[in-house]
Amino acid sequence: EGIAWREAIAILDAGGPLTNAWSSGASLEHERHARTMSGSEVTDGRSRPDLLRTPPARLREVMAAAWGICNDDGLHERGLSYLLGRGIDAEGLECHGGRREVGHTPLRPDGLVRALRSSGFSAEETLDAGLALVSRDGGSLMDRFRERVLLPVRDEAGRVCGLVGRHLGAGTAPKYLNSPDSPLFHKGDQLYGLDIALPHIRKDKAFMLVEGYMDVLALHQAGISIAIAPLGTAFTESQAQLLRRYATSGYLLFDNDQAGAKAAERASIIGEKLSLDFEVIRLPGGKDASEILEKEGPQ
Repeated sequence: EGIAWREAIAILDAGGPLTNAWSSGASLEHERHARTMSGSEVTDGRSRPDLLRTPPARLREVMAAAWGICNDDGLHERGLSYLLGRGIDAEGLECHGGRREVGHTPLRPDGLVRALRSSGFSAEETLDAGLALVSRDGGSLMDRFRERVLLPVRDEAGRVCGLVGRHLGAGTAPKYLNSPDSPLFHKGDQLYGLDIALPHIRKDKAFMLVEGYMDVLALHQAGISIAIAPLGTAFTESQAQLLRRYATSGYLLFDNDQAGAKAAERASIIGEKLSLDFEVIRLPGGKDASEILEKEGPQ
């Protein structure tokens, strides 16, 4: 079937009926979802993707439907307006695989939840896909990625397996928010932009690892198509093993600060362990690749 072992185990282990309850808060408060609150954000507290009941194939349907909703014309334009302010334009997104790779959650706090319900997805499925949270009173669902510009995280086959949300509102909410771990998504295993970069990485036997999502989009726009990024975490051995299947060397283009230097050092140690030859690129005149490209161009 061409699926990874993690998904195969999840499919074999999945069982039990799917709940279709939406109106009752009690039906959402079962043993698999210990709800917690942190600051102004409500979280579902899940740390065990193996306890989710929704099969991976159904989770793929939920994620595809959710991205279709958040990427429709009006919401795509809201997301695009943010990228324009970061030096990424519509033409640049076309360079990123010829797809509209930016969206935005619906404007009301439960807009995506409602749209998915209308599309035939249950409360449990929406929760298991990491797209919803339970409200403070426990009686209803709300969108996890509300007030956020969205970028899709795709697997090597180009299927949406998770989302990254950039918060635009005020308050204490984290600037970037990833999908939670699931049978489809684990931020320590996957890389942003890999599906677009993969043909070029295969051809060149090399990749360029950068820190930020905007860096990936900016570099792709500038014609540097081997750029990829971790998902808000330090580069991991699992990610290095994935890249080692397609490349023998890589360029490290991290932020031009002390933290970036330490990240490059850690990545180089991982690369050496797996026989990946890394070259560290030092960028003068700016903090990160997207800033330099915006100020000085790709030359």
